Amino acid sequence: MVNSEEFLPDQQSVPDGLSPLSLIVEYDSAISYAVQQNRIPVIKRIKVGNLADTPLHALRICITSDPSFSDPYEIIISKISPGETFTIHTIPLILRHGFFRTVVSPVHGSFTAEISYHGKPLLIQSYPVRILAYDQWSGLRSVPELISAFIIPNSPEITAIVQKAQDILYTWTRDSSLTGYQTRDSNRVRKMAAAVYAVLQDLHIRYATPEAGFEQEGQKVRLADTIIGDRMGNCLDLSLLYAGCLERIGLHPLICITEGHAFAGCWLIPDTFSDVVIEASLPIKKRVELGEILLLDVVTATSDTPVSFEMSVISGAGHLSDSQGFFCAIDIKTSRNGRYNIIPLPVWAEDLAVTDETPIPDDQDRRTEPDNLSEGNRSYGFIPTPPGEIHPPLPFFPYEKRRSCYPRLERWMHNLLDLTLRNHLLNMHNSGSHLTLLTPDLTRLKDAVFEGRAFHVHHFDHTGEVIPHSLLPHDPLFGYFVEELGRNRLYCQISEKELSKRLYNLYAQAKKSLEESGAETLYLALGTLIWYETDSSYTPLHAPIMLIPLEITRKDVTTGFSIRMGDDEPRINTTLLERLYQDFQIEIPSIDPLPMDEHGVDVAAVLHQFRKSVKNLPRYEVVSTAVIGHFTFLKYLMWRDLSTHAEAFMENPLVSNLVDPHLFPFPKDGSFRRPETLDSDMQPGDAFCPVGVDSSQLAAVIAAGEGKTFVLHGPPGTGKSQTITNIIAHCLALGKTVLFVSEKRVALDVVHSRLKESGLAPFCLELHSNKSHKREVLRQFEEVLSLDELPAPDDWSLYAEYLADLRAGLNSYVHALHSVRSTGESFYQGLERLIRLRNVEYIPLSWPDASDCSRETLQDIQAFIHDSRIITGQIVHPRDNVWAGVHCTEWSARWKTAVETGLGHFRSSIEKLSSLFPILCDILGIDPASPPSFLNEIIPIYRLLSTAGCALSPDLLRALRDPHTRKEIGGFIQAGKERNRIWNYLAGRYHPDISQLDCTSLSKKIERMRPAWFLRRKALVREIQSDILPYCLMSIPPVEELSHDIPKIHRMQELDNIIRNFSDRAALFFGRYWNVEDQDFDICENLVRSAEAVSAAASRIRADEDGYIRLVTCWSDLTFRFMNESDARQIRQQFSDYEDALHQYDREGSSLADLLQYDPGILWPQQTVTDLLSAQAATVQGWEKETSHLKSWCQWNRIRQVADEKGYSPVIQRYEDATLTHSQIEDLVLRSYYQNWVDGIREQDPVLKEFYRPKFEDSIEKFREIDERFTDLTRKEIEARLSARIPRGEGAEKEELGVLRHQIHLQRRHMPVRSLFKSIPTILPRLKPCLLMSPISVAQYLDPDIHRFDLVIFDEASQIPVSDAIGVIARGNSAIIVGDPKQLPPTSLFQRMNESDGDDFRTSALDLESILDECIASDIPQLHLAWHYRSRHESLIAFSNYHFYRNRLLTFPSPHTSPAISLVHIDGVFDSGNTRTNRAEAEAVVSEIVRRLCDPATSSDSIGVITFNERQQDLIRTLLEKERRMRPDIEPYFSDDRPDSVFIKNLENVQGDERDVILFSVGYGPDKSGRVSLNFGPLNRDGGERRLNVAITRARKEIKVFSSMTPEQIDLSRTRRMGVVLLKSFIEFAEKGPKAIAETCIRDMETDLLPIVSDVAKSLTDQGYEVHTHVGCGGYRIDVAVLDPDLPGRYILGIVCDGPRYQKAKSARDRDVLTFFVLHTLGWNIHRLWSTDWWDEQEVELHRIIHTIEKIRSEYAPETMLYCPVEGEELEEKCEEGDQGEHEILQDDGDEHGISGDEGSPKSAVKSFERSSLPHHIPSVPVKFPEICYVAYVGYEVLGTKDDLLSGTRDEDIIRVLQEIVAIEGPVPRDICIARLLPHWQITRKTASVKNKIESLLLSLPFHRETEGNQIFFWSNHQAFLEYVTFRSHPAGDPWQRKADEISMYEYSNAIIHLMKQTGSMSTSALTRIVGSLFGIKRINHALETRIEQGIALLMDRGEVQCKGDELVYVPPD
Repeated sequence: MVNSEEFLPDQQSVPDGLSPLSLIVEYDSAISYAVQQNRIPVIKRIKVGNLADTPLHALRICITSDPSFSDPYEIIISKISPGETFTIHTIPLILRHGFFRTVVSPVHGSFTAEISYHGKPLLIQSYPVRILAYDQWSGLRSVPELISAFIIPNSPEITAIVQKAQDILYTWTRDSSLTGYQTRDSNRVRKMAAAVYAVLQDLHIRYATPEAGFEQEGQKVRLADTIIGDRMGNCLDLSLLYAGCLERIGLHPLICITEGHAFAGCWLIPDTFSDVVIEASLPIKKRVELGEILLLDVVTATSDTPVSFEMSVISGAGHLSDSQGFFCAIDIKTSRNGRYNIIPLPVWAEDLAVTDETPIPDDQDRRTEPDNLSEGNRSYGFIPTPPGEIHPPLPFFPYEKRRSCYPRLERWMHNLLDLTLRNHLLNMHNSGSHLTLLTPDLTRLKDAVFEGRAFHVHHFDHTGEVIPHSLLPHDPLFGYFVEELGRNRLYCQISEKELSKRLYNLYAQAKKSLEESGAETLYLALGTLIWYETDSSYTPLHAPIMLIPLEITRKDVTTGFSIRMGDDEPRINTTLLERLYQDFQIEIPSIDPLPMDEHGVDVAAVLHQFRKSVKNLPRYEVVSTAVIGHFTFLKYLMWRDLSTHAEAFMENPLVSNLVDPHLFPFPKDGSFRRPETLDSDMQPGDAFCPVGVDSSQLAAVIAAGEGKTFVLHGPPGTGKSQTITNIIAHCLALGKTVLFVSEKRVALDVVHSRLKESGLAPFCLELHSNKSHKREVLRQFEEVLSLDELPAPDDWSLYAEYLADLRAGLNSYVHALHSVRSTGESFYQGLERLIRLRNVEYIPLSWPDASDCSRETLQDIQAFIHDSRIITGQIVHPRDNVWAGVHCTEWSARWKTAVETGLGHFRSSIEKLSSLFPILCDILGIDPASPPSFLNEIIPIYRLLSTAGCALSPDLLRALRDPHTRKEIGGFIQAGKERNRIWNYLAGRYHPDISQLDCTSLSKKIERMRPAWFLRRKALVREIQSDILPYCLMSIPPVEELSHDIPKIHRMQELDNIIRNFSDRAALFFGRYWNVEDQDFDICENLVRSAEAVSAAASRIRADEDGYIRLVTCWSDLTFRFMNESDARQIRQQFSDYEDALHQYDREGSSLADLLQYDPGILWPQQTVTDLLSAQAATVQGWEKETSHLKSWCQWNRIRQVADEKGYSPVIQRYEDATLTHSQIEDLVLRSYYQNWVDGIREQDPVLKEFYRPKFEDSIEKFREIDERFTDLTRKEIEARLSARIPRGEGAEKEELGVLRHQIHLQRRHMPVRSLFKSIPTILPRLKPCLLMSPISVAQYLDPDIHRFDLVIFDEASQIPVSDAIGVIARGNSAIIVGDPKQLPPTSLFQRMNESDGDDFRTSALDLESILDECIASDIPQLHLAWHYRSRHESLIAFSNYHFYRNRLLTFPSPHTSPAISLVHIDGVFDSGNTRTNRAEAEAVVSEIVRRLCDPATSSDSIGVITFNERQQDLIRTLLEKERRMRPDIEPYFSDDRPDSVFIKNLENVQGDERDVILFSVGYGPDKSGRVSLNFGPLNRDGGERRLNVAITRARKEIKVFSSMTPEQIDLSRTRRMGVVLLKSFIEFAEKGPKAIAETCIRDMETDLLPIVSDVAKSLTDQGYEVHTHVGCGGYRIDVAVLDPDLPGRYILGIVCDGPRYQKAKSARDRDVLTFFVLHTLGWNIHRLWSTDWWDEQEVELHRIIHTIEKIRSEYAPETMLYCPVEGEELEEKCEEGDQGEHEILQDDGDEHGISGDEGSPKSAVKSFERSSLPHHIPSVPVKFPEICYVAYVGYEVLGTKDDLLSGTRDEDIIRVLQEIVAIEGPVPRDICIARLLPHWQITRKTASVKNKIESLLLSLPFHRETEGNQIFFWSNHQAFLEYVTFRSHPAGDPWQRKADEISMYEYSNAIIHLMKQTGSMSTSALTRIVGSLFGIKRINHALETRIEQGIALLMDRGEVQCKGDELVYVPPD
């Protein structure tokens, strides 16, 4: 039993608070060793619900067990939206073998489910389980078939029992072999079962009473060793033991369980049930009565009084009498197959060692078979009585000689040839489906039938049985029947009611056969062969001999059925001939060809030949009977086709591969073109597609044209027929021939219809069902022969080139936007990142050119960001980090040691320097708070002072401060030095007093001397000599020499004056070093130089005057102290110590700086030495404490280094400056990078640079228009090519054309179709290059030696068995196998036809291997169709897409939020007895059908009904027949001529059909006792889930499920059939409503929204709109959907971006045309948003979006919704107290442009609805309106182009559509008629020519029309106008909202009178508001008021209302 526990968490399970999750777990509460061995899932389903308001991401579910009986299991749920439930359907919890094998008694345990998010538990819940003993069965509540695990056929004890049974069998039959079913003798099977029973009797086992309720709760099972050892067992133990023995000898056992008892059963024939658990006793009972199963109460073997085997069988069968007490039967053989694969519990070696001693005490060892079993060496023991035999024995399948060396081919041939007695062609047993006619003269009947007359079958009321063939000609009845035959009346001697029933069944079956297989199976069987299967057989078998095809028809349900001869040829029962030949070697001569008389086949001659052939066979007889029934021999034709041409067929590579894949591997013929490369690989002119095509379809078309063989997967609604149409057209255009094959008529009809729309119908030949009639075939040939050669369109190639250019332009944008660039990212991805960073500051960094950026560039950025994110999280912020300023990047342990050592040394040097520096500052007179540079200036100053060599006067040092004085001192010294140089020149010749010489006088004399005459010159010389003589030390120098000396003497005198003047100051400045008499000015100069150096140093230290004076005074004193040796020595030592300390400081500091790579000046910017040393000391102490963090700091320095190298330094600097956080580093760097990269790419890429939205969107529109035009031209091109190939009667074609034309002109006795085809082998492929056929018609009409095709196409291939397909495939050079492996498998229609019981337990033999599955298994290349078009609402396909296709289908969301699937719970009872129907459900379905058909609002929707079994289908059809008779007005909806007539089908035959609305009748449910059986018919069989998939994908608009059971009543622990599991899920899906879609959506692991989508959504949300993102379930999503503010439940706008989904579209047509066409047809308003525009002009684009929304709202969405009362609601709303009882209603508030209604503002004439006080005369009673909503005509079928519409050649289609529009929407105005018609012709703009064309046809039709103002309204006819009394409202959000003037005044008048009848009176203003609201009119305007006035006037003319002032009063009728 499955426990379903829901856990809403509490505080205890989630300590942090209430969990946001709910959890429901469905699981088996009992777990055993058998469960572990068979890998049965313990946990069936887990449902996790999100109770929070926000999505939950990345939830981890972990399941553990206690005790540890399973491995832990984990799964991650990527996302659960608010209110959504995520379902996990299969949980592969691995149970531990070692644990369960050792459990000897039950224990309690539990498993725990924990849901966590990033390690934090959100929910924890434990679930109790019961762990059973290893040999304990869990009962029927949990996987009933597990009982098979306790049947252990290979146990030693069972081996011994079987050996003993051999002895007994030998005693009975003299044959000890236990060979299962190999002897093909049911009596032998019975004896083997009896022998085992006899052995159990001989064991003398004692009976043990079973535990109460064991059948449900289970029990510990005594296995064989325990039973034998203890000699004890209960009913279940013994039944399992007996079943194990039967299984050991190769028989198929059953275990039956009733209330309180268990017994065994055995199949007497090699058969099984299709399902392992049979919960109804009826199927068992039927097969017991047929002798196919025997039941045995094994407990009787324990009786002290021996009970015979026969009595035990009687006892076993007796347990079936109580159907209520019957629980189920388990088919052991079925449980062992691959579907269930229940294996026995293992027998271990150690167990064998124990049990091998003596399992059965006996005198002999019976464990080994004796070599020779003879009578003399057997020990019999006791000898029981052998069982009685079955008379006659049950028939087995006849033995057939192998005809082929290939086993698979032989098996397929066997499938085609049904020679079993189930075939009505071999055994017409008294079937209730046949009609035996009272016709004594078969020849007369045959002649009448051959005349083509229509007959009616009547009931013959006659006492006693009439035997027609025994009547003599003189018998009155003979003459009566002959006369009635002339009146076209036939008779049957059955009741009238039974006759009606059988006729209807014949009619229904004939229709089904035509639809499903194209076979006409209704025949008149003339003559019967009575024969016997064997000589010993007692049962006569009746086989028909001659078969004449019949047609059965009726006009409607009120008329009877008529029968006439069909178009096919009469045939001999070839199946009977084959059986007679195989079994008896009887051949019937002279019947091939059939003997003929003047009226047709000579029946008498045929019967005569049969009589001659069997005359020597005793008991065989040929009787003259006439029977109408369904017979099928057409499979025989396929068998003969395959048998005859097998070797030729093997030449086909696909056929040979299917026959033997290993021997004949399929040749690979190259790669296929991928959809995404088609635009680049193919030109538009390379494909001839007359119908729109998506890329997945186009890939298939191209592959077909290239002659490839492949499988084409076509899931529901993916356009298979559209694709096949294009494939056929493409191949025909290329000159190929095509054979299109499908069993389903509907599939052929759809393709043919599309070919017809494409103008290709004349070149196609339909040969399916009634289309294979000879007259119809000839008509199709006549049609193509009448065609003229059509001209090829001249501009087809030009349009192809233009289309290619436009396509290339559109693709270039996508390529530019999304192609991966050198960086590994697309431009779009870069732009997305940029948009995400829009609000991040842009910092221009140094980046390479965009073209130079590479993956390495981006990797560097990412690495930098990654490293910085890690490291910033590890370090203290640089602003507060002690290592700030340290730039070391490399770290090692040795380096760290060196740093620590260096820190210690540096700290020591700082301390020493700190102690010495103040001392020396005091000596030097320096302030210790001096700049840090003084540390290094101390020693230079010391050296400067100590090396001066003299005492420096403080006066001199002070004087040097003054530049003028310093200049004077310098001048003085220079003057002294110059004077000494002059004197040194003169000193050897002159006296020192020479300085007193009057140089001026002497110079003048010398000047006068030069020009004087001789004497005067001499006198003057003497005077000169006299003057100079006192000063000369030697002789008087010559005048000339003296003239040179005098200037020098004069200069010396000047210098002496200077020196003399400065002498006092010099003495002050130079002190002891000044000597006035003999001064050495070099000494002065050196002294001054020393003083200047000292002064300069002092000036550097102290810039202020006072400080300088104090400093130089100190230094002057220090120079004097240096002159004292003792003082000098002490001072020198102090400075030496300081110098050593400074050197150490510098050395250690430099070393540490090198290690740590810091700049001391930056690190310590202090202004004084004291502060510097203190700071350094503090820093070093801090460093010493933080060396453990130095490694992280090195990593940070690496970041800084990379930032410097890459140009990111500004960002890092800002981080270090604490102006941004570490999380902002990434954003700043990326923003800068992507800004640079995106701008660069746009600049370099011409496509992106020149992108301009209006031009690009115009290109898209042009592409769409040209594509439409090109498609139209392609149709014409194909037609022209095909018409050019039509033979015109030249050469060898002439004779064949003559034959064909002759047949066309014949009126009757046409050549058989096969013969016709043989006669025209040359012209057939030219006239009809495409044939549309069923597999049967291929074998019937096409000779494989003559007719070959370039291409064979199979549609619905999942339903075609390989045996049916082989012959067809062999007729083609290539093949396309189209189908869906997730849809229906093949089923044998004809075998179902022959079945009479019709229960739901048919064997699996009916499910055959399909050609599709075989091709897939053989690894034939596969293509997939991906686009889903059918469903108008995504919920209709969401379940199937999720469960069957893994959301791989490209489905499109609906603009409406509510799902289109609903569940109707019916309080019904399933009759699990004979009827197997649910009448309450059937009645509800019929009621729903009638309601919809009678309601104008829903009658236009086509309806289909699907049931889960044939019985329910028949019941609904019967009930509906009654309703149709009572309601003839709905009969047109059931007409066969109606393309979408109502159908009622079951799971087996609904594939290929589709309707707007599908009504499901589940049928199954609780029986009278409330018990729900898990037998759901076909769903329980293999492929049951595929049947469900077909059924749930048939609807276009809506699915309504009628079910009498709830999902909770389906206990998944009792079945493992996937069909049942999914049925439960589907009912839940239908029940959930809006949540259903979200739970089946694709769940992307990437949960973040795309930045553009997120940005747009946020912008719109900020503007007050409610939006949803990524709307959709399947492959396509609307990026942003805006909810309609006025109409809840729909989206007003879908915004589609050019992001990844845009790029994923595989072609330009997919991307820019097809996608938006589909969205438009679904009702979406789409706004396209281009990413570059959103980045460049966000505000502009946002304004465009808002403008679009508001424009849509202004067009049809009301700003406010009028309060529309429904039944039970009142019109008025009470106001607040004080309003004096006045009520509120809606009134005007200004004009539609939003002008304020303030006082003084002019009131507009246009009014909108708003609440105001209600006038007193509005009644306060509820106003009720009928629920009739407006239904619009919606057409999807493309009928042609604008040119086709205007050409006049398609007027029939135009008229047909116009009639449908008026029928659905009438009264409908002219403009709407035109608008509805345009989509059929792909017209988007209504031109005058189009309008005039449609209007002319509209006015020409016999519609009733009324002119109302400028509008003309149309009714379907005048009667409809006269009877029109309804009106149609528009609900909120109706996309088909009509304008006021689009509603007829007659409809307004109907609404007004309906309102007036309820209210009595009302003001016209209030009336206008209410009626306007009813029709969805959002504002009161002139058009509405005019229409209301017209409606009121109409009513006043009729006298139904009166107008009293402003009040309208209703006038009741007299």
